[in-house]
Amino acid sequence: MAKSVPFRPDLIKRLKTPAVAASYLNAALEEGDDKYLMKALRNVAEAQGGITCLAAAAHMSRTTLYRTLSGNHHPKVQTLRAIMDALGAKLSISPIKGKTTATLKCAKKPVSRGRPREAT
Repeated sequence: MAKSVPFRPDLIKRLKTPAVAASYLNAALEEGDDKYLMKALRNVAEAQGGITCLAAAAHMSRTTLYRTLSGNHHPKVQTLRAIMDALGAKLSISPIKGKTTATLKCAKKPVSRGRPREAT
């Protein structure tokens, strides 16, 4: 029986390339699982110099970064932007393939709260 080869060292080596790291993070983001994305960010951080280096570049403590990337917390958009900026990447938004409209459909009309404001 052939021995298995660990994939992690090769993954970390490949993630040193910015284009590969960006594709990897996009794939993780498309999965829709926050824990998977945080794990992907940890892998990219390791490839790019480590958590300590990333924490310094993102202007946050190492402990905060570890906690953020643990997958047990829901980071703020501002925190994700700081991490992505430190990694030399950015978050972006694009339409979902197959969606033909961006109009929200509500079952009920919204309820008015209080009296309407007068125009000034």
